[in-house]
Amino acid sequence: MASHKVLCVVTRSVNYRDHDRILTLVSREKGRITATARGCRKPQSKLLTAASPFCYGEYVLNERDGRFYVSQCTVRETFYNLRLRPEALYAANFVCAATEEFANPEEPYIKQFSLLLHTLSLLCNEEYPVEGVLAFFMAKLLHFEGYGLSMDRCAICKREENLRYMDLELGGAVCSRCGGGRPDLFPMGEHELRLLALLPSIPSGGYQAAAPLLEAYHKNIRPLLESYLRGIASRKLPPSNVSFNVDTPH
Repeated sequence: MASHKVLCVVTRSVNYRDHDRILTLVSREKGRITATARGCRKPQSKLLTAASPFCYGEYVLNERDGRFYVSQCTVRETFYNLRLRPEALYAANFVCAATEEFANPEEPYIKQFSLLLHTLSLLCNEEYPVEGVLAFFMAKLLHFEGYGLSMDRCAICKREENLRYMDLELGGAVCSRCGGGRPDLFPMGEHELRLLALLPSIPSGGYQAAAPLLEAYHKNIRPLLESYLRGIASRKLPPSNVSFNVDTPH
């Protein structure tokens, strides 16, 4: 029976049988992993915390017949403060599901894993608005996965002037001439377009550098990024606890 030691975050936890849980783990070195935590729901189980959502730790996984089982875990962080604010908890569920969506088994997931840890830490801090943190996270994740939006020229006519809208189907900005009168497009101001172009270049741990700009414009770019991400995702992502309709432009 092979044994593996990996750094992971629990992105999903489902009760199984009387005392077990099936965990979806996002790891730094091995991407997405499904593992069983046997007996973790028994009283006094040492694996109870390790089998809880958002737990970050060094997991020892035993592999048998192609399946993984959690044998032990050194917990590094539980991100407990996520549970103190409903908006942060919903956002964290969304962040974990979105990160898991793009993780493949047995493939390194280094940049995305670092982004996940930084985002969960930011959501624990009441100093930072949840919508701004989510906008930053989505812009970075989309960039890492090769789905970054194009903001330098019109996605239809290739003109560089008068960019006023965002077309999520084409994944890029649209000028006033091509986008006028189309209700399916997101209206975008010059500042929002500049911010969308800037965010991918900021390091995952550098949210503070973008925070002042995001505070002013996250209400405009956040629904756009979420609609775009949901359109790309292969499965339905959980609610992020926001009031706008993610399926229609605002």
